[in-house]
Amino acid sequence: MQKIVLITTGPTREFIDPIRFISNLSSGKLGYHIAKQFIKNKYKTIIVSGPTDIKYPKNWKVYYVQTAEQMFNIVKNLLPKIDVFISTAAVCDFKPEKVFVEKIKKKKKIRLSLVSTTDILEYVGKNKEVSQVVVGFALETDKKKALIYAKEKLYKKNLDLIVLNTKETFGSDFIKPTIIYSDGKIQKFKKMKKEKFAKLIFCLTENLLKRKKL
Repeated sequence: MQKIVLITTGPTREFIDPIRFISNLSSGKLGYHIAKQFIKNKYKTIIVSGPTDIKYPKNWKVYYVQTAEQMFNIVKNLLPKIDVFISTAAVCDFKPEKVFVEKIKKKKKIRLSLVSTTDILEYVGKNKEVSQVVVGFALETDKKKALIYAKEKLYKKNLDLIVLNTKETFGSDFIKPTIIYSDGKIQKFKKMKKEKFAKLIFCLTENLLKRKKL
């Protein structure tokens, strides 16, 4: 039976008014290269993409979304049907509590009240089946505590592995990853092209799937 991978990629947008929004610098390149690798290896590959400049081939299965809530609803619906979930998307952690119906007029000051968005990765990790593999990503700017934060995220969200990377990854063709496994093992890698990293993630995911079926 053909295995199924679900990949989230790109940023999300959380609207303030009809034309302004909160977002981030994610390009979606990493998710694209990982999807390409799984397609090459005969997986049924489903992508949920936030707004990016990437032009996906017409024969790829891609859901296009704007907000974290839209992304969550699709992921929640597809979760029971997949073998692997890879969360490369840079989902906004916060959204405006109130979305203005009309464009906000220019003022000297404006106050925005923010609330948390749904944590998609945590939902998947806590609702996955034993046979499913879940891969998360952590981007940290505090180099001294980055590894600690990534480990906390790994265990809190019940992931099989997490990839720790740096802000320099955003918009770049390169990544300098540190991979942390649920058994505590840590692997640090030199800077590499995202295409090469995609092959690495595919191999690691395949190994995890095989071990779960033993």
